[in-house]
Order: sequence, then C-alpha cells, then structure tokens
Amino acid sequence: MSESQQSRSLPSCRPGRAVVVLLAAILCASPALAQVKSDSKRTENKDGSASLDFSNEVSVLGTKVGVAVTEPAAASIADPTAGQEALSGSAYAKVAVKTLPDWMFWQKGAVDVTLNPADETSKVATSFSRSVGVGGGVTATLSDSYAFERAATSEAWQTDKSVSVKLEDTGTTLAVGAKTSQDQAGWLPSLSAQQEIAKGFNVTTSVANTGSEIDKSVKAGFKHRW
Repeated sequence: MSESQQSRSLPSCRPGRAVVVLLAAILCASPALAQVKSDSKRTENKDGSASLDFSNEVSVLGTKVGVAVTEPAAASIADPTAGQEALSGSAYAKVAVKTLPDWMFWQKGAVDVTLNPADETSKVATSFSRSVGVGGGVTATLSDSYAFERAATSEAWQTDKSVSVKLEDTGTTLAVGAKTSQDQAGWLPSLSAQQEIAKGFNVTTSVANTGSEIDKSVKAGFKHRW
C-alpha cells in the first residue's frame, strides 16, 4: 500500500458539512436503541490527511448505516479558519438479506447505497444469489449484480452475472461469468477455477476479456480468523 495508516477510536463525533453533521449526530445518538452496535474510527494517513468513519449496525436486520468523512491535511487548507467546512464526506447504508421470501427466485440479496451531498453523487449497488445442491457433494450457485452511479453531469452502470459449481469433496470451484456496462457494446466473458490447497489457503486461476485484451492471472490467498 502507498499509505501508512494507523487506526484508533475517536473521542467524539464531529464531521464537517451540515448534512454530514446531522447524519453523524443521529448515528451517535441512536445506540440508545436496542440491539444497535455503534462504532467510530479515525485513520491517520501518511500525507497528513485523516479518514473518519461513524457507523451503526443492527445485526439482526443485516443493516449498517454510517458516515465516511475525509479530513484534509492542515497544509492543504488555504484558509486555516475554515475548520469543519474543509471536511468532505458521504453517507452510506448497507442491507444484507440472508433469506428472501419463498416467492422470489433469489435466496440472498444485498443493497448498498452511498450519497455524497458535496459533489452531488450517488451510488446504488445490488447483488442476488441462489445456491442449489445437485447431489454428490456438488453445489451450483447463480449470482447477479447491478451497480448504478449518478453524478451531476453523468451516469454510469455495470451488471455482472455468473454461474459457479463447487465440488465439496475436492475443494474445487469452477465459475463462468460475464459483465457489461454503458461503455461496452456486448458482454465480456470470464472463466475461473479456485482450488483449496489447505484450510483457508486457496489458489485461483482466471481468464477474462477486458474489452481490449485477454487478462490471465494466477492468485494465491490465505484467510484465517481468530
């Protein structure tokens, strides 16, 4: 990473612009509600700026709302008396539904929304999936995602679809996908294979059409939780 970061808890909630301040005040006050987990973090960046995040999570509802704020380095502020007006931030909400109604084709879903009042941008992303056991320790999963971004003078969208098959006995997952966006005339296909070498350690090989070239990659990853 190009930046060295250090995280620590914030003593208080003080975002900048009026809208962000209002949202942060609501978030800081709402822990009085039952089953709400509140969190605040401040990350100091190498360039002197700071990233602040205030959030509340209702785990039983799969919902998380928060405010992300960027505090510029003191040297980059033209007017030292600008104070909180020099800050910029966005509000976000994330909702994950582990079980959708039986009448829907999809089993799981998620919605992410981000609003930035400073530059009048908004982002909405959705994802849905359905897994079906086909017997013999084989599970097939269908996934569908859609993202839409709107700015003051432009709009952009992208959609991804994929089908994956997991072989439980061998720890192998094969996937075929395709994506397109407002800049693409057609669908861009991709193919990947993931093999679990040991518990938490995976190797993934993928081939994808980027629109300008065929991208080939081999990646290894290790995940452990304690």
